[in-house]
Amino acid sequence: MPSTFVAPRATLVVIPGLRHWRIARALTQEELAQRASLNRVSVGRLETGTPARMSTIRRLAAALGVDPGDLMRQPPES
Repeated sequence: MPSTFVAPRATLVVIPGLRHWRIARALTQEELAQRASLNRVSVGRLETGTPARMSTIRRLAAALGVDPGDLMRQPPES
């Protein structure tokens, strides 16, 4: 019986620290979206819990000047 190759699915991760870091950097969703080459609506969705691909998390982290792991951790209590 021939084997069938199934490509792995992209890992999706929730990024609970995104809003915290965006506000800490004094950026609007639009400004962050432009820096990360994303749509503002996408940034809003990601801030409310829509999971993101690792490639998107890396782009957001670079735009914010943080480590991708910082975005995936719960933000500190305000």
